[in-house]
Amino acid sequence: TGTIANCGTNECDLNPCGPGEVCKDFDFLVDGNFDCACPFGIQHKVGGPVGDQCNECTPGNVGSPCKWDGHPNVVETCTDPNPTADSLNDFICECMNGVTQVGGPAVCDQTGECVNDPCGEFQVCNDPDLSVMNDFVCTCEADQSTQVGGPVTSCVLDECSPPGGVVPCDPGTQSCTDPNTSPGSLNDFICECIEVNGMTFYGTAVGKQATCTTYMQTDAPATAVPPATPVPDTNAPDGTTQTPVPNTDAPVPQVVPTPVPNTDSPPGSTQTPVPDTKAPVPPSTPVPNTDVPPGTIQTPVPDTK
Repeated sequence: TGTIANCGTNECDLNPCGPGEVCKDFDFLVDGNFDCACPFGIQHKVGGPVGDQCNECTPGNVGSPCKWDGHPNVVETCTDPNPTADSLNDFICECMNGVTQVGGPAVCDQTGECVNDPCGEFQVCNDPDLSVMNDFVCTCEADQSTQVGGPVTSCVLDECSPPGGVVPCDPGTQSCTDPNTSPGSLNDFICECIEVNGMTFYGTAVGKQATCTTYMQTDAPATAVPPATPVPDTNAPDGTTQTPVPNTDAPVPQVVPTPVPNTDSPPGSTQTPVPDTKAPVPPSTPVPNTDVPPGTIQTPVPDTK
């Protein structure tokens, strides 16, 4: 109230991304903070369209779309003639013997030592010479490391540095960490907002871009203590309230005097308060008279002195 409102604009309403791309505006108050992403995989771009980087052959996950079911280690090449978001399922899979298929894996005739899939998971097999034994080559799909005559011991897939070079977190405002670089551990990368131009941003997300803000989302404003509710005074004019008045009629606690040391007494002794002789003396208890018959009670005679 009394100030100019800070109205933001959702830049995605202006359709800044390319055809078929998905737009998200992280902060309506910041210009150019929208993100354009391919409808599959992790390819994206902040502040503009992805364009021809929506390659279906590198969707950002392990493996190629050219995987032959039942023969996961069969080598097939993948080509995307139009790598844009509005041109999907036009990729071409091709076997080593030239057999091709559009939009899906081709059915290849596996021969030689690769028939029994001697390479491990997430690896492809190639037998360059069918007349030579143990010359087959295993290749990791992720990091392209190879091993002749047997599977690669350890394939590495760092989702923060995937094949194709598309980082899943915004490199300008977020850091990326992959805690497990095994090809079988997907979408566990962590995006965390960083300091930009001297301003600290907060936000963390697993498996996707973080939403960065200038405040910690766990913070909450302190709860104010409500003031005491005034008590209506039934004897006061309408509309007035009664202010509580201290009760002056309340009994005052009686203070018992502490015994005062007697300076005329030996050390360590205390002075006993002297009884007040002016105070009324309670009546004495009747004492039996031993000179009268049993059962007779003698009444004390008042002291006339």
